[in-house]
Amino acid sequence: MRVAWLVVAALTVACNSDADGDGLDAAAEKALGTDPKLADTDGDGIDDAKEADSSTDPLLADTDKDGMSDGDEVLYGFDPLDEKSDGYKGGWPMQEVAVKDGVEANGKPGSDVGIGKRFPRWRFTDNFGDEVDLYDYSAQGKKIIIDVSAQWCPPCQAMAAFMDGDDEVMGDAAFTQSLMPLRDGVESGDLLWVTVLPEQNNGSAATVKTAKQWHQAYPTKEIAVLADTAGPGGSGPKSAEDYVVRVTGAWPTFMLLNENMTVVEMAVGLDFSTITPKL
Repeated sequence: MRVAWLVVAALTVACNSDADGDGLDAAAEKALGTDPKLADTDGDGIDDAKEADSSTDPLLADTDKDGMSDGDEVLYGFDPLDEKSDGYKGGWPMQEVAVKDGVEANGKPGSDVGIGKRFPRWRFTDNFGDEVDLYDYSAQGKKIIIDVSAQWCPPCQAMAAFMDGDDEVMGDAAFTQSLMPLRDGVESGDLLWVTVLPEQNNGSAATVKTAKQWHQAYPTKEIAVLADTAGPGGSGPKSAEDYVVRVTGAWPTFMLLNENMTVVEMAVGLDFSTITPKL
């Protein structure tokens, strides 16, 4: 009898074992309807047990049906249960959360902007209403221009118009030609460009509407337009205006960053002589 009991016990354990190593035994897999021979039944990159714990559907690769798989949403820091959280509508670069966290951990930003200092990991809202993590631009193998401009600022407007394809607005032909590497780089995708607006036309803090108006006026599809709603003297983390413009004393201010989000060079006003040779 003892031998028979041991055989029955062994068979019971085998029936309830975790054959695919996903953290769910056979009984749990049956209850969920998942495949006991596949750790990731729906093939979305997340094991069945983790999906059960996080309330995503282990039988559906895209739980919120927003067009982005659950695995990719988790990988890039979006919410797989929110259909409105599915990557950037503008098509801006996305970077894995682990990579962004690694870049951030590699050195804290200074209290203000400067060459050799790491840029803060700010999150601003773009012209499409998406909150954009600036560190999504990190580790892409490309240099980045952070353009801090104001909606009311004529030189800022002139540069935006130039980047949108208007050569005449820059005036002098030689000067216009010197800026062509910037526009060519953005158009080819070799240079990433982000415009941050801390102030709207009346000088108060920018809003999402400010970003939308700027993008409508200068619809360069490759350039993200972000509203820094903290504005001048904003509470909480330092605003872009406090961090940059109060130091350089000029609108616009442009910073050339490497892929580790460290400032390589700066251009104050429209003098790009320090940046263009480094592109």
